[in-house]
Amino acid sequence: MADSPFSVYRLLRQHLLDAAKPAYLVTTQDLKLVTASGDLSFYDLTGIGKGESCESRLDFLIGYDVSEPLELRFYQTTDEVVAHVVLLPHEGRLIILFMDATEAYKQEVKVQQKTNDLLILSEKQDVIVKELVKARDSIANKHEELVEANQAKAKFIASMSEDLKSPLTSILGHASLLKNVLDDSPNNLKMIEAIERGGRHLLTLVENSLDQMNIELDHMKLKVGPVDINDLLQDIESVFLPLAKRKKLKFSLVIESLPPNKVKLDEIRLRQILVNLLNNSIKYTDMGQIKLTSRWEDNLLKLDVYDTGRGIPESYRKDIFTAFKAGRDKNTKTQGKGLGLSIAKHLLDLMDGEIRCESVQGAETHFKLRIPADVVHSSQASTTIIDDLEFGENAHILVVDSSEDLCQLYDMALSKAGFVVSTCTTSEAGLKIAAERTPSLILISLKQLDDCLNITRKLRAAGNGQPLLVQLSLESSASSRSVFEAGGNGFLTKPINIIDLIETVKAYVSPNQTDDSDVTMRTYLRERFNEYLNLKIKYFLDITTQLSNSTFDIGAYQLLENELRQLLLTTEMYGYNAITNASKVTENILKNRAEYGSDELLKKLLNGLKMLNTEIQFVLDNNL
Repeated sequence: MADSPFSVYRLLRQHLLDAAKPAYLVTTQDLKLVTASGDLSFYDLTGIGKGESCESRLDFLIGYDVSEPLELRFYQTTDEVVAHVVLLPHEGRLIILFMDATEAYKQEVKVQQKTNDLLILSEKQDVIVKELVKARDSIANKHEELVEANQAKAKFIASMSEDLKSPLTSILGHASLLKNVLDDSPNNLKMIEAIERGGRHLLTLVENSLDQMNIELDHMKLKVGPVDINDLLQDIESVFLPLAKRKKLKFSLVIESLPPNKVKLDEIRLRQILVNLLNNSIKYTDMGQIKLTSRWEDNLLKLDVYDTGRGIPESYRKDIFTAFKAGRDKNTKTQGKGLGLSIAKHLLDLMDGEIRCESVQGAETHFKLRIPADVVHSSQASTTIIDDLEFGENAHILVVDSSEDLCQLYDMALSKAGFVVSTCTTSEAGLKIAAERTPSLILISLKQLDDCLNITRKLRAAGNGQPLLVQLSLESSASSRSVFEAGGNGFLTKPINIIDLIETVKAYVSPNQTDDSDVTMRTYLRERFNEYLNLKIKYFLDITTQLSNSTFDIGAYQLLENELRQLLLTTEMYGYNAITNASKVTENILKNRAEYGSDELLKKLLNGLKMLNTEIQFVLDNNL
């Protein structure tokens, strides 16, 4: 045991020497060889006799001051070898050391290429963003055009939705699946995360830009389902609490009473309303507090957003719910585009709710939301049941999608869930497969809505009685009605969450299964996902311990940020909103770490990771 440290040192030393393949020349000041040693042949330095000139082999030194130490990185000594060269003047002689840097050079080239590729993608993205903003502004300036102009807008929006949402759905879906098949090398993670960041950024821009257009064309519709109000409010608090703290504001959530069960609302749109209001409160409050209160009375959800901010001048209040007319002081540096409150008001109108504003300029603002909602009974709130083993033998799904990438994505997702899947990209091929194999369900998603409707009619005319689902890029009363008129059983709207897709397909394929079955689709998918969560919580608990003991390597911040991004995107796909929001909070702390002192950063990271670990453990403990 006493010899172990020296043995380890010797082993490490030999390993480093083998990797570096060192060789050196000792020459006179005029580059005549005195002596040489090491792996000379590797660098093509053999064949030089003692006293002979080395100048022809060391021509890269011409022009340098050899009286001073010199280091040259990535010098190509042969066609296949790249070396780091170090020149050390010593007692009237020159020591020229060569160390192998071939692999490091290859990695440097790869990194540079990826950097160039990302710059090109970023430039393309900027062009698309500018085009989207230009399109939105153009549409906003045509409020009072005739009906024909509105019809032209509708065609433009439908086309843009299809052209952008289909490839973005494919990009995000495949990027998520890639994480399960590629190794965990840093380069792979960086490339996947770059794809996901760009895709989600574009998707957010598309959705935000389309919302106001949908309002103008009466295209916006609600997707009502069971909503757990407590869970939603806790998610909202986890997002806005750190944002308020960053501005040194107090944020409080007060839940006075809750519905006895889940309620029937559009969760995504209700969340959007609260986010818009609280974003404004954060933006326009410089000191004091922001408070969100909730209470349930007589099938009425009462939400109040209160802040001690700058208030809204009385002259602006009449226009605060009008698009493109921001309601706060127009001279403020944080002036918005005037869409958030307009969209919130329209969504509340669709919910048969109301919103009122009370404000004192320079003191406070109070928004009151009143939303009627029916309580979901226990039988309605239960998860749809499925026997996944039976699907592997009997349920054949045909996907007819003009995008080969989406065909591949749906094939992988549905096959993993236990379905037998066939895919094709044309109406003709879809009709042929339907005639030959009699699928249990057909999912149709061609580029043009008319093409979707035509194949639906042909399938019904040919006697196909199975459920037909049409995927729409932009849902409207006219498009959804046309699906049913053509013979379709229902429709989905892009982009669609993978679990929602599987559960929708399952509900149509096996509508008569009862609630007595002990196997659910969510259980089938999430049992496997729980294995992933167990690995993640071990990793984050270890990081928390390192931070608490001050043993965390500061160079590992990027790896931690990558892990958080991967968790965020994965839990978002599976619908774990609380974990997703906690991941976002901690990831934002890391992204902005340059703004904090070391003690403040440590404290924020510990709080963020503890919150994240709590949310993950809650899911695991309750088998959600």
